[in-house]
Amino acid sequence: MRRKKSKSIIIIGVILIVSIAFVGSRYVHFESIVKTESEKPKIEILNITNYTQERFVKIYVPAVDNEGRGVATVLKVGIKPGSGKVLVDINNILFWLDTQQSIQTA
Repeated sequence: MRRKKSKSIIIIGVILIVSIAFVGSRYVHFESIVKTESEKPKIEILNITNYTQERFVKIYVPAVDNEGRGVATVLKVGIKPGSGKVLVDINNILFWLDTQQSIQTA
């Protein structure tokens, strides 16, 4: 009886670990900045096991902070299969009213 319990606990544990690894593998994302021959840094993105066919690119956008200093901020653009609608994530909004002017100033 005791062996049956320990075997079932081991089996449940293995199934749990495999399922967590499978779900977690959908979110594996590696990013590295590599110098090329033209001396401009290039961002290489490696997306492993992307089952949703989503593609994302990060680019650095010039901007100006409140004190007039130039800064670079990250803009993440993604595409995925769908109906053709354009959607904006407003939880991490980058573009405020003065963003266009800030980009021109930078």
